[in-house]
Amino acid sequence: MVSLFDNTQASRAACCVRIAGLLGTPGVVSVLDADGTVSFAAGHGDDSAAQPLGLRQLDERVPRVVNDVGMSRTVAYLAVAPQLPMRAEALKLSIEQWRTMPFAGGLRD
Repeated sequence: MVSLFDNTQASRAACCVRIAGLLGTPGVVSVLDADGTVSFAAGHGDDSAAQPLGLRQLDERVPRVVNDVGMSRTVAYLAVAPQLPMRAEALKLSIEQWRTMPFAGGLRD
């Protein structure tokens, strides 16, 4: 994620969403502040492997909400795109992904 952030100048949140989408297995990618507080997280997949291990499963709506918040932050960033065209270019992949997502994160479903 650090390499993506350094090479594209996209926001940390946008990089987090992009990396989570590339995970080959279920998981979460998090951005931590200097004090170790999670400032942003994006999830991918499910955690069905938790149940056989006796661990509680994550509510499936939580990663969806986290991803939707990340995407809305990415889309909101477009408001300053004219001032920072390099960053706008870096967000193209995330915006393309957002356009394929269900309206309002699937709240109509």
